[in-house]
Amino acid sequence: MNKQGSTISTPVWLISIAVILLLARIVVWYMETYQPQEALGINWTEPSKIDLSGREYQSKLVLYYFTAEGSEACRAMNSTSLLNKNVVKLVNEEFLPIKIESKLNDEETEVGKLHRELQQKYMVFTLPVLVATLPDGKEVETQNAYAGVSAKQVLRFLERCQKREGYERGIDYLAHRQYAEAARSFEYWLRLVDNTKRDSTDGALYCALSYYMLNQDKNMHNILESVLRTKQFSSGNRWPKPLAEFMLGELDAEGLIKAADRESNREPRMYYFIAMHELKAGNTLSAIENFKLAQKGTFTSSEVYVLAEGQLNAMNMHQ
Repeated sequence: MNKQGSTISTPVWLISIAVILLLARIVVWYMETYQPQEALGINWTEPSKIDLSGREYQSKLVLYYFTAEGSEACRAMNSTSLLNKNVVKLVNEEFLPIKIESKLNDEETEVGKLHRELQQKYMVFTLPVLVATLPDGKEVETQNAYAGVSAKQVLRFLERCQKREGYERGIDYLAHRQYAEAARSFEYWLRLVDNTKRDSTDGALYCALSYYMLNQDKNMHNILESVLRTKQFSSGNRWPKPLAEFMLGELDAEGLIKAADRESNREPRMYYFIAMHELKAGNTLSAIENFKLAQKGTFTSSEVYVLAEGQLNAMNMHQ
């Protein structure tokens, strides 16, 4: 009598179905995680169809996408990085996306003329390009993509824009004497950046200046002390340590001028801070003189020029 084993074999067809289902789940997971999502898309709008001065748009950054009909590089970007689900989600939720698409034979149309104006304004010479701006048109960051950019690179660009937004808004508020809003914007930016690096000190100094104009000495001191503790400025007479000491009352205007050492890249900001000090003290004529000195020898698009221009316009002394 032959004895058979008691194990129950699983039908081959059932194993095959299980393997197919498992592979299908793996493919779906991979597509959702790493591949563009064809079902999703950025909610682009035309610049002619939106009024950026509208109050509802003031809380978001504008993201311009400069592209062209028939461009291989643009087609590649449209079908890859700009369809990535993480890029789509971030742009749609946090930005106001506007597409500037150049088309054949649209040179004489109103839309075509508007597109060219925007290209000239943001100095777009190659396509595709992403440009992030504040609603008032002030440029925040640019990403050239003619050589191709991955979804990861686009995400990093968008994150840099979000970090930079607080700084740019702070400059805008400071130029328009909205010191409380400026302080909040710079504080927000400082929380996002590495405050051990030199590029964070400008924002810290402008933040301290905003508190200075608001007579909030405690907040001003806290910001300035953090600047002075920064390793690269904690010793010697390295810039911008003299500016911090000037606002703390440890250095007078004459000492600040001497500390600038006649270096052209330092003088405009030095005169701007002296002018703000004079403005707060009620010395209007001295403030005007120093605001004009701040503008002298610097580009009209430079940060310090814009800040001084805002103050001069407010005093109706712009020439």
